Amino acid sequence: MEPNPGAHGEQGGREHDRKEEAWIREEAGQLGADEEDRERPAQGEDRDRELPQLGPAEADPRFRAVWIHVDRRRRILRIRAPHRCPHGACVFRIVLALPRPASSFGPPSPEVLHTLPSSARVALWRSMIDALEATAPVRPPSVLIPWPFERVRAGQADFLADARRALADGRHLLAHAPTGIGKTAVALVASLEVALRANKLVLFLTSRQSHHRIAIETVRRIEAKGPRIATVDLIAKQSMCLQENAPTFGRAFHEFCDLKVKSRTCTYFTRDNSAVVAAVLQRTLHVQELVRASGACRVCPHKVAMDAAARANLVVCDYNYVFSEILERFLPRLGRGLDDLILVVDEAHNLPDRIRAHLGGDLSVQDLLKAAKEARSIDGEVSHQLAAVAKAVERYLLVLRSERIARKDEFLDLVEDGLRKGRGGSLGYTDFVEMVAFAGEDAVRRGVPSSLPSVAEFLAQWRDRDEGILRLVLPGADGKFAFRLMDPSVLSKRVFGQVHASVLMSGTLFPAEMYADLLGIERARRVIRTYGSPFPRSNRLLLVHPFVTTTYAKRSAEMHGLIAGEITGIASGVRGNVAAF
Repeated sequence: MEPNPGAHGEQGGREHDRKEEAWIREEAGQLGADEEDRERPAQGEDRDRELPQLGPAEADPRFRAVWIHVDRRRRILRIRAPHRCPHGACVFRIVLALPRPASSFGPPSPEVLHTLPSSARVALWRSMIDALEATAPVRPPSVLIPWPFERVRAGQADFLADARRALADGRHLLAHAPTGIGKTAVALVASLEVALRANKLVLFLTSRQSHHRIAIETVRRIEAKGPRIATVDLIAKQSMCLQENAPTFGRAFHEFCDLKVKSRTCTYFTRDNSAVVAAVLQRTLHVQELVRASGACRVCPHKVAMDAAARANLVVCDYNYVFSEILERFLPRLGRGLDDLILVVDEAHNLPDRIRAHLGGDLSVQDLLKAAKEARSIDGEVSHQLAAVAKAVERYLLVLRSERIARKDEFLDLVEDGLRKGRGGSLGYTDFVEMVAFAGEDAVRRGVPSSLPSVAEFLAQWRDRDEGILRLVLPGADGKFAFRLMDPSVLSKRVFGQVHASVLMSGTLFPAEMYADLLGIERARRVIRTYGSPFPRSNRLLLVHPFVTTTYAKRSAEMHGLIAGEITGIASGVRGNVAAF
C-alpha cells in the first residue's frame, strides 16, 4: 500500500495525486477520459444526463475510490466509482462548483482525502452531503408551474403567452392590464417557469404590504396544484426588527442596527437561525408569520429572511431592495448578480415616483435647530455649529421672495458663512458634515433616537449628488432647501440594463412608452402590450362630472370640498361597497 502522501511532504503528495489522476482516467471503466472531460465542467450536452449515484456504503466492495461531482446548474451530486485503487487508499475527490466562498470547503480546486476506514468514509460522506444541502439553493422543480385557478380568462391567456415569450427572450414586458384581470397570477406563473429552467431568481417587487399578501396567497395556490416553490416574503428591516426601541429611531434605524450587529450586542442576530431558515424554505409564509416564528426562536427575522432568500426561487419585497442603495448590500446576501434576476414590478406606474422620492431630500431651519438641541448632550461644539448654520439659513430664507431653483454652491456657501460667524471659525463644509455624522453615530451608540444622521445625510447628498438633480429653495419661516431627482433612469437604467428580464405591470401603465423612457429601458428589449378587460362592457358605466376638476391650477379647499360632496352623494346612492380612486 502506498503511504499517505500527507505524511511524506508536499512532493510526495503531488506525485500521489498524479498517479491517482492517471489511474482514474485509465481504470474508470465506462467513464473513459473523453467522457470524464465533458462531465467535469458540466458545460456540454451531457450535463443534464443523470449519472449513477453511489455512496461509499452502497458501492461495490471492489470500488475503493469514489468520484463526486457537484453540478452547478442542477444542484445535484454526480458520483462515479472506478474499479479499484492501486494505492490501497480510499480516495474522495470533490469538484466544488457551487457558488460559495472557498473557505466553506477549502480551495475550489479538487481535494483528495486519503486512507480512511469504512466508518470514517461513511461519516465523511454524510457530513459532506449535509453541508452541501444546508448551503445549496433549493433544487428547483422540473415541472411546469400550474395555473393557480380553475381556468385562464381570455385577457389572461394573451398576457401569459406574452410574458412567457418576453421573459424567455430576456426582454422587458410593459403590460397595461386592467384591474381585476389577474396580473399577479400571470406574472408569477410565467416568471417562475422561466426562472426555474434558467436557474434565475424571481423578485416580485411591490410598493404595498397588502400586495405582498396577494402574491403569497397566489404562490400557495400554485403549490396546492404543483411543486414546492421556495418563497421568502421580505419587508423593510425596521418593520421586521424585534428590538423594542427599533421604531423610535426613524431614519437612523440602519445606523442603530449596524452598531448592534458590529458590537455583537444583538442576541437575535448572533443566535443560530438554521432551524427557522429551514422552516421558511419548507413552507410559504407571510412575512408576519416569518416574524412570529423568528421571535419564538429568538432570532433576527430579517436575517432569517435574507439567509432563506439566498436559497429561494422567489422573493417578494419592496421596490427599495432593488431601486436604491440597498441593492449593493442585497445582491451579495443573495449570492446573485443582476443578470441572475427576473423582476416583476407590480403597480409599475408608481416606480418612477418612488425612485424620485427615495433619492430626494429636504432641510428646514426647524430640522437644524432640532439637531442642534439633540447634539447638546453629545458634542457641545457640534450643537453650536448647527445652531449657527440654522441662523444663517433662517436669515436667508426670510428675505427670499419666492420659490426658485437653487445653485449647489449657494447652500454650501451659506453653511460655511454660518460656521464663520459662529464658533466654526475656518471649519469647512466637508469637516462639518463629518462632525455631524460622528455625533449622529454617537447618539445611536447611546441608544438615543436622533435626527442627526438624517441631517448629515442631507448635507452629504446636497454636496455629492449631481446627475438628474433639481435643487430648490423655498422662502419664509417654514422655508427649506430641497433637492429632487428628476430623472429616475439615473438609477433604474443600470438595473433594467443588466437583469435577465422583467415584467412591469399596472392598470394605469399608459402610455407605456413614456414609462419605458422614464426608466431607461432600452428600445431593443421593450415589449409593450395593452390588454382588454375580461369583464362585460355592460358592467361598466362611465360618467364625467361637468363642475369639478382635479386640474392643478384649480385645486383649492373649495374644490376639494366639492369633490368630497360629490363622492358622498354617489356613495349614498349606490348599493354595496364603493371605492374612490
